[in-house]
Amino acid sequence: MTITEQLAARAWEQTKREDPESYKIRGLWTTDLSYQPNEKERVFSYTYLLVQTKDGQGCSYCPEKLRLPLALSGQDARESDGLSQPVRIALLDAVYGSFPAQPASWWQIEGTSPEKTVMRTEIVIREALRLLWGKDLDGCQVVNVGVVGNFLTELKKLGVGKLVGTDFDPALVNRELDGIPIYSGEKTEELVADSDLAIVTGMTLATGTFDGILAAAQAAGTKLLLFAETGANLGPALCELGVDTVVGEPFPFYIFQGSSRINVFRRDGGDR
Repeated sequence: MTITEQLAARAWEQTKREDPESYKIRGLWTTDLSYQPNEKERVFSYTYLLVQTKDGQGCSYCPEKLRLPLALSGQDARESDGLSQPVRIALLDAVYGSFPAQPASWWQIEGTSPEKTVMRTEIVIREALRLLWGKDLDGCQVVNVGVVGNFLTELKKLGVGKLVGTDFDPALVNRELDGIPIYSGEKTEELVADSDLAIVTGMTLATGTFDGILAAAQAAGTKLLLFAETGANLGPALCELGVDTVVGEPFPFYIFQGSSRINVFRRDGGDR
């Protein structure tokens, strides 16, 4: 079974005796965005889908422009077979968003989007260093799958010996970012297997590439940190399925001014 199929099966098993009205889709939104957090970053241009049920809200970024799936209005969010991968993930994220969760730690970040970019980066880097605890940073390799320039820049400042990135954005592939080489996403699994730590975007859930990344990390003993706006509520389940740490950021994201919450889930349950 794929990760998506496992998540769907778990959701159904946990909710099969509950009132179906609780999982009726009550709201759907798509938004097209173009956003550059600060001068260290590229311009992110995406569509995201937001799904709302009675008690849950879920989101997925989309690798391609998505037309609002209005036919889903009033349907059961647990029934996602036959839908595109981004839609399936958004629906599952909404279902899991209604489940009680106990993060190992959580943060409420406030301010402008550039200010929150810095705070979010600090949280992700803190979790990265936790997973590299006890290692000589100068001898480590870290790969960032779905390149975030702020992450790579901070890791470089901290003295990580080898940094690489992978992405499918043609504006980045086969170029350097702050002196760090960026390769095609086709090399992701190879570079994950060669690294001590992989910092991976939740959008890999929407592109269907996450299964291969997880398998490569597990086979090679690579630590896996997922930073997730896409599938932010899936953190506890993903840790049970083998991810070391999930930094989940439910909507509204850091790109909006005001308040955002960031939840950290860890497979080892530690609070250090």
